[in-house]
Amino acid sequence: MGLWTTSQIGVSWVARHEGNADYYQLDGLAPLAVATKGPILLLASSGETLKSLLGRAPLGPTANSQGPEAGPNVVYAAGFRHSAERHNIVKMMRLIEMPLLQQYRGMAGEEGRTPSFFSENLASLSQSLESIESESLVVEDRGPQLHQTVTYRLKK
Repeated sequence: MGLWTTSQIGVSWVARHEGNADYYQLDGLAPLAVATKGPILLLASSGETLKSLLGRAPLGPTANSQGPEAGPNVVYAAGFRHSAERHNIVKMMRLIEMPLLQQYRGMAGEEGRTPSFFSENLASLSQSLESIESESLVVEDRGPQLHQTVTYRLKK
């Protein structure tokens, strides 16, 4: 509970109406904003980001867009901006294993040891993919089949 509130006093959703954007924002410590646009649920780490998504008409990519497409047959759409989150991923991977590494701190510098899975292997994978700006996944229901499109955008 400490991630979301101080002194466990609780959190609540606050309705926001700004211009043409109607959304809800969590009033706790962690930034989170949610809205729906037709059958699509949008989640963002800030109200500003969510307002920009809601302002797109239709919600989907143009030739220069970074977001996932959301058309009439789309049953799932997700996007991830790796360039914006890469440092947070590495930090999170290190925090996951910190208690274990502190317990076995003598092993950290040993030659021939197996690298730590989260803080070294996964963090290294994220760092090696730094040229990827974003990824998106769109799943469309086309009757007897589901069509999946994965798009990777590279940094210029």
